[in-house]
Amino acid sequence: MATFLETLSILNFFSALFAALLVFAVVFAILNKTHILGDSKVIQWIVAIALGLLTLVYPDIISLVEFISPWFVLLFIFLILLLLAYRLFGYSEENILEYVKSDRTINWVLVAVGVIILLAGIFNVFGESALQATAGGNATAEGDGGFQENVFSTLFSPQLLGVLLVFAIAVFAIAFLGGKPAP
Repeated sequence: MATFLETLSILNFFSALFAALLVFAVVFAILNKTHILGDSKVIQWIVAIALGLLTLVYPDIISLVEFISPWFVLLFIFLILLLLAYRLFGYSEENILEYVKSDRTINWVLVAVGVIILLAGIFNVFGESALQATAGGNATAEGDGGFQENVFSTLFSPQLLGVLLVFAIAVFAIAFLGGKPAP
């Protein structure tokens, strides 16, 4: 007799279809909201369906969508719980919406988190194949380890950390010196 978990494992066969449907839905929503291609729903549908079907052709894109979609769902759930906590403490929806619209920091943090999730997905899906292509077919470039070890050693190298520290000091100096003067 099949159990519930065995039944859910059958859904793995449809993961490519789910990825294509997600790409279709996101592309159609973006085209519908931004009106990049005009107000014609037919053109928006055609472009969204074409990109959704192109997703089925490339297995790497399916892997990318499968990697980043749970992280964006987790981010969405966190934001919903955060909004729920603010509502619990007595803030109205209008106050929260006004603050989010007026504070650019929140928007930049959300964009940065989205870019980090996207870059992590790209590095996870395409990193090993890019390493093999650049190393001439070898699994490693310079170190003894694989792609993840090379990324870790690159990100935490003293040269890169020094550049990031100088960059952070410059950003904070510009932010504090270029801010509004105190009355």
